[in-house]
Amino acid sequence: MSRDRLAVATILDRYQGYYPYAGKVRAGDEATIVVRSQNGQTAAYKMAWNAVGPYTPLDQQGPVPNPGAKPFNKKTAFALSPVKRPMRQLGQAETNPWGIWTGESPIREETPVPKGLESLWKLQEASAWEPEHVVAGSLVPFNSHFPEFAPPPGFKLRLGAKSTDEFVSGTFPVGNTLVGFIRIPSFSPLSQNNALKQFQIETSFFQTNTSGLVIDLMGNGGGSICYANTLVGYLNPQPYPGLSAKLRATQFWRASLENLLAFEESSGRPQSDIDLVKGMIDEVEHALGENRGLTQTLPVFTPVGICNRGGGLFYQPAKDAQGHNIAYTKPILLLTDNFTISSGEMFAATLQDQNRVSVYGVRTDGGGGNVVSFNETLGPYSEGNARITLSIVVRNHLISTPGLPSAPYIENIGIQPDFPAEFNTRDNLLTGGQPFVNGFRQVIGNMINGTQ
Repeated sequence: MSRDRLAVATILDRYQGYYPYAGKVRAGDEATIVVRSQNGQTAAYKMAWNAVGPYTPLDQQGPVPNPGAKPFNKKTAFALSPVKRPMRQLGQAETNPWGIWTGESPIREETPVPKGLESLWKLQEASAWEPEHVVAGSLVPFNSHFPEFAPPPGFKLRLGAKSTDEFVSGTFPVGNTLVGFIRIPSFSPLSQNNALKQFQIETSFFQTNTSGLVIDLMGNGGGSICYANTLVGYLNPQPYPGLSAKLRATQFWRASLENLLAFEESSGRPQSDIDLVKGMIDEVEHALGENRGLTQTLPVFTPVGICNRGGGLFYQPAKDAQGHNIAYTKPILLLTDNFTISSGEMFAATLQDQNRVSVYGVRTDGGGGNVVSFNETLGPYSEGNARITLSIVVRNHLISTPGLPSAPYIENIGIQPDFPAEFNTRDNLLTGGQPFVNGFRQVIGNMINGTQ
């Protein structure tokens, strides 16, 4: 499904990062698009291609830049681009039934990396790759603040109307109860500190004022695993483990874990945490010595691992300044689609494995590992670039799905919905997702009443 939807999106976009022969299409070239209406009639439209970006296509993979290519400054290359928002979002922004912000976004704040852990920090990045600029259509379907569907009847907006709002949130009635709603567009917020403050405020409000919560993860392209694990703490009132992973056994990860060990020892962490890191180093060494491609399962995504919050293998639920547990305790329904990916899937898996949520939608993408970008993959003079998965996430139980063997992985399997519901149907696409919305309203209502 993900592949098919992206293939359809190339009708409008020829992005060379995805489509190698995009350089053969030049600005001003015409394309003919045939559209079939509901009654079966067809109409043809001729449209001219627009070129966006550095305007120097890559026509060969050579040891040096193409002759005549100008230096590429990404800060200015797209400044004059007529494309500021994908076409799908333009339509959503024009009608804007949610009433959310449609202007420019603030500048992203960089999350500081603990000194000495820069190489290991790569393990926390689990996200779908995106171009550095906006493309015209829907070739990149991730991380939009706009929900795919229109608001539920009676919806009242709380977050989303300001440029600094990291989420879209609000409430809507279901029978005699009030239900909370929050959309997490990605796990790469513009400001992680601001996002955590907003999420705490929202979950505290929902705890006091609602009987259940719907979390929209559709099109969530992932991001920071550590940030995702932190948000889980606002939704799970019990201590919970982070997911584990098998690493590609390399000297790189051995050295990175040794840096983590030095950090733990210099920070005065408990001996139990230090011993856990030593155990991870030993396993990488054993895998290297036995010429294995992967290590055994390692607790790299637990508090003692890359997120480095201390406290052994379990995260603690969110607490206020007085130490009181402030995690949401009522029923939660997650909405997923086939573009929920990477740390978005890890977030869902962690909550699902703790029996804390039910999932409504379709099977997620199945991208279950951290992804690292490597430049100069063909040598120091190459223009090549590759993104490679360097770990495979392991869940705490086997997952069974039609057509695939049972395995404890997210990779290729994804998150299985408890309540299957396809969004890309004719009725949904023509009505703003009304059947889909009615479906999750009924499910969360039944969860609240204890009948589901």
